[in-house]
Amino acid sequence: MSRKIPLALGTLALVAACAAPQVRLKPEARAEIDALDSVLIVPRQRLGPGATPAPAGRADPVVDALRDYDLRAALRDAWRAESVRSSEIRFVPKFRVESLSPGDPAAPTQLRTLFDTARGSAVMFTNLDYRLHDSALVVSARVEIYPRAPALLRFRHAPDGSEPLDEGSVIYRQRFEERLTPVTPATARGRLDDAVHGIVRQIIASLNETP
Repeated sequence: MSRKIPLALGTLALVAACAAPQVRLKPEARAEIDALDSVLIVPRQRLGPGATPAPAGRADPVVDALRDYDLRAALRDAWRAESVRSSEIRFVPKFRVESLSPGDPAAPTQLRTLFDTARGSAVMFTNLDYRLHDSALVVSARVEIYPRAPALLRFRHAPDGSEPLDEGSVIYRQRFEERLTPVTPATARGRLDDAVHGIVRQIIASLNETP
């Protein structure tokens, strides 16, 4: 049985559906990107008392251990650390954190505004989610890059209209997962740190992948 933990990041189905095909970043497209704006989407809502009810009304000790975990700071630290791990890494976009609420009718408009006001030739959106499944901590991410510069439009996967954030307009879409077990109240924070680093490591490696 899976238990969602809405502590910091929630999945946002704002850009593409979960079933959307994965798309690798072509080296030719990567060469055309002079600057990549990377946006980490974070929901506005905070976890309040009773937000994650446990079976039979009992408190969940693992959830309690992670209740004030600062995932934004953890991601920043992981991004900084993983981006310098290897001399072979050349393409590492900087990212900023923005707050959007899943299910908010205004969210698609806000997302479009982030895209329109970006300064880079492309925009990377990263949506993260984590949950407990039995005794395992599962962290997943969906990462998508949408082009802004005219030179990148020819690399769109399957453009189906004029909307730049249509599902087919991506030049990159990948899903990543880290599954760590076991997780106890005493190890939850350290295991979540490990999983965040693992997800970031996968993202950076994928962005720098060559055929």
